[in-house]
Amino acid sequence: MPYSNLAHITAQARRYGTINVESRFRSGDARQLRSAPVPKIRLSSPSNPVFSATVVICTRDRAHELGDCLQAVARLRYPRFEVLVVENGPPDARTQGVAEWHGARYLNCPRLGLSRARNAGARACHTDLVAYLDDDARPHPDWLAALACEFADPLVMAVGGEELRPISQCEMERLAAQPAHCAGGKRRPARNIGPDTREWFALTNFGGCGCGCSMAFRRAAFDVWRGFDERLGRGAPLDSAEETRAFFELVECGYRCVHTPDAVVWHPGPQSPEEWRRFNLHNMTNAIAYAALLWYEFPRFRRQLLLYLLRRNSSNRRRARAESGVPQLSLREKLRVIAGGLRLYSRIPRPSRPAAPIAVPARKAFGAPNARTK
Repeated sequence: MPYSNLAHITAQARRYGTINVESRFRSGDARQLRSAPVPKIRLSSPSNPVFSATVVICTRDRAHELGDCLQAVARLRYPRFEVLVVENGPPDARTQGVAEWHGARYLNCPRLGLSRARNAGARACHTDLVAYLDDDARPHPDWLAALACEFADPLVMAVGGEELRPISQCEMERLAAQPAHCAGGKRRPARNIGPDTREWFALTNFGGCGCGCSMAFRRAAFDVWRGFDERLGRGAPLDSAEETRAFFELVECGYRCVHTPDAVVWHPGPQSPEEWRRFNLHNMTNAIAYAALLWYEFPRFRRQLLLYLLRRNSSNRRRARAESGVPQLSLREKLRVIAGGLRLYSRIPRPSRPAAPIAVPARKAFGAPNARTK
C-alpha cells in the first residue's frame, strides 16, 4: 500500500484520539518540516520515468529517533513511494507501533547485522527502487526525487546521496524549506562511475559514491547480486564499509554507480573536538581493516589499492586536512590505528567460496518502471 503521508497520520489521530506520547513516542516526533513551495525535480518524461520506490529504514531499539525520521519522510515530495521499517533484533512492540501509526510496513529481522537487515528489507520490496535511510537521519523533501531521477540510465544500479550535519532543529527546518542545492554544507562533486572511469576502484571503495545513510538501489539488483556483505556494517566484526563494498562490486561487474549531491539528508555527528578525534580514530581503524580485506580478496587490484594509500598519505593531502581543521594524529596514534586495523581484519570471517560473478544484462533490461507496482 503506498505511503499516504500526513493524511494517514491525521486519520490515525482521529481514530485513536489522544495519543500517550510518553508511551508511544516523544511529543517532538509530531514536529513537521515547513512545506514552503520550492522548485520540483522533473520526473515525468520518456527518458526519465517515475520509478516506484520503497524507503527502507533499518532500526534497533530506537523508537524515539524512528518517529522523528518517519515524520520527516512524510514530507517527501515524490508521487510513488511506500515505507518499510526493518527491526534488526528481537521484535519490539513500541517500534512496531510507531511504524504502523505512521503508515509504514513493519518487518522483523531477528539476526543482528545492518547488512542482513538491508538485504531482508530489499527482498521484501516490490517496487522499482529501494532507498535506504538511517533511523536518526532527516531527509530533505526532495531527497527521494533526487535519487530516483539518476536511474534513467538503465546501467545505473546504485545512487548515493549527501550527508550534512544539522546545526539545530530550527536550522534544519529553515534549510528544508529551500531547494536541495541551496541547503548548505560542503559536498562531494557529482559523479557517474563505471568501469571506464579513471580511479573507479578508489572512488567506489573509499567514499566517492556517497554514504550509507542516503542511497538507493534498483530492486532488480538483488535478483542478480548477492546483496550487502553481511560481514560488514553495524553488528558485524567490521562495523562499516558495507555500502562502499556494494558500490565496488556493482561497478566491477560492469554497472554504474552515481553520486548526486542534491540527495541531502541531515545526520547527527560528533560535536566536540574530542568526539571528532575518537570518531576519526575509529574510522581510520576500520579503513585499515577494510584495505587489508581488499588486499586479501582482490589481488588483481593491489596496485590500485597501493596507489590510493600512497596518495591518501601524501604531504599535500596531510596539509590540506590540517588546514580544514581535521584533528591530526601523532605518530604513536597512527601506529596504534594500523595495529588495531590489522587486528580487526583478523576477526573478519573469510568467505567460504568466492561470490558468483554477475552477468551484465542488456541496457533495456532495467530501463522501465516495474509493472508489478500499482
